[in-house]
Amino acid sequence: MSEVISFRLNRENPREALALEVLKNRFRKGFSVRYVLTEALLKLDESEDASKNISYNDLKEALHQVNQLLEQIGGGHNSTKARKDEPSTNSKLTANFINSIKKAAKPGVKQE
Repeated sequence: MSEVISFRLNRENPREALALEVLKNRFRKGFSVRYVLTEALLKLDESEDASKNISYNDLKEALHQVNQLLEQIGGGHNSTKARKDEPSTNSKLTANFINSIKKAAKPGVKQE
């Protein structure tokens, strides 16, 4: 048996107005409200599941990049190895993370 779900979209709210436009565009293409909402909810669920699942390779790459960053900090900025292994611009590590690690390292103290 079907369940009735009802809601309103406020045109004064920018996100809801945009959602209403998306619905209207889908209606013009022949899709029903039921189809549009079902597909949207399923895609939302898939995207949340995908964001929770980190692949082994992604984790391995992130750990490798963290290792490189720690070597860079431990060896000093003048180290040839540190510059060669420095996390690249396509690094999955965020700039905020890298900066916080660099700030946490105390300059002048040699790490062993």
